[in-house]
Amino acid sequence: MKPSTFADRLTPVRAALFVTMAGLLARTWLIARPVDLLVARYAADDFFYYLQVAWHIAHGDGSTFDGGVSYTNGFQPLFMGFLVPAFWLGLSKFAAIRFGLLVQAAAAAGAGWTAFRILESEGAAWAGVLAAGLLACNLFFLLPTLTGFEMALALSATLLAVHAWQKGRHPLLLGALCGLAVLARVDGLILAGWIGLLFLLRRDFRGFALMSAGVAVLLAPWAAWSLSQFGTLALDSGTVKSHLRPLGDAALALRAAWGALPRSFVPERLLASVGPAGSAVVAFGVCLLVPFSRPRGALLVLTAYAAALAMAYALLIDPHEQGAMVRYFYPVFAVVVLATARHRWLDRRWLVFALLAVHFADAALYLQWDRRAAPALGYVSAAQRLAPPVLARLPEGQRVASFDSGSLGYFADRPVINLDGLVNHDVAALTRTCKGGHEACLRAYMRRTGVRFLVGGTGFGWTRIFHDWQSWQRVYESPALADGERLLVLAVPQ
Repeated sequence: MKPSTFADRLTPVRAALFVTMAGLLARTWLIARPVDLLVARYAADDFFYYLQVAWHIAHGDGSTFDGGVSYTNGFQPLFMGFLVPAFWLGLSKFAAIRFGLLVQAAAAAGAGWTAFRILESEGAAWAGVLAAGLLACNLFFLLPTLTGFEMALALSATLLAVHAWQKGRHPLLLGALCGLAVLARVDGLILAGWIGLLFLLRRDFRGFALMSAGVAVLLAPWAAWSLSQFGTLALDSGTVKSHLRPLGDAALALRAAWGALPRSFVPERLLASVGPAGSAVVAFGVCLLVPFSRPRGALLVLTAYAAALAMAYALLIDPHEQGAMVRYFYPVFAVVVLATARHRWLDRRWLVFALLAVHFADAALYLQWDRRAAPALGYVSAAQRLAPPVLARLPEGQRVASFDSGSLGYFADRPVINLDGLVNHDVAALTRTCKGGHEACLRAYMRRTGVRFLVGGTGFGWTRIFHDWQSWQRVYESPALADGERLLVLAVPQ
């Protein structure tokens, strides 16, 4: 008998486990870096909205960012459900940062493994290894899961629900998993809608009823709480961000997604070497492979979900913040990876090894850079390192507010009232009901709540709301940040 070689022993299952664990180890290594570096290089300001609200819930203050001045439902419940118990168990604010990122790292590993299982069940095991490897180790998918946003958790829940549908699980369980996807991110309702429609098209009304019941059971506690506390099921963050956009804005959003699409398959450093023309060739190639992969079954459900999700975000979200727009399209890019990898041209072991080797090398170079390079001082890190002692010197009893208040509120020793409405139901409602102009209504709100100081970065949108801000008294002005802007503490005119 011919002795088995390493290549013979490396089955698709073992390869998928290897690449998934490699991605988890890379994320864990980065999360273990000093907290100051995590905050400066990776953590998004909105991550601290989650953490601060979770801290207050755990300490009995309710769902509030500022300790009780205002309350909010502006968060995705599943991620919050992981964070609150961490504070109950006594984690410090610094330890909770790492814990929250580890939740997303584990979810990213779960998403990669489930992607493999979906494609393996479609008869394309090596394509599954490719998809799992890209989701695990491609920096385009790896780095966003270190920001503290809920994308990895939402993707993992979505793929788990689709895999359950693929395997013909009981409709009640399937509905519960769809409900879990909605709790992970509200746009999971699109997935639940598609799967429910499939039951109806098959005239399986009993299955549809059981699946709907499963969704309802998972969502009922959250829905009852939100309705009783705020009179609405709409999240504050969604109320503030989501508005029907003109077609020109939708085109800008899709252009941003088109520009990012090549990075879902090719490392950014390689794309930089081939220029815009080479990137366009990659994007066209991916778009051609998707329909020719003939998605069916689970992939067809995922493709329909991704298409509807892409159009929803293109029509509802401001496209001028292109980094945020690419983040919203994160699950769309993941589905594109699954659909493209399914093509028979890519479902080849040697090609999978070659493509993933390029991404492993790119990730290794990044990890070396991360170890050597000093973090730049951006707004989030300035709010952590520079602002707290300044805020501590302000007179007691005089309240502080900020539009981008996440890191400020989390690290400060005094409450910081959120003004952009993402975690402040009063301001979110104000954006819908105010009749005297947004600026005038915000000024009235600050007077009513006793706000005497406004903290903000000069590169953010609040400078376009308060047109006279440069004439306000400057209590503090930071050194120039990495982007050339500054963090200011301003006395609000009375």
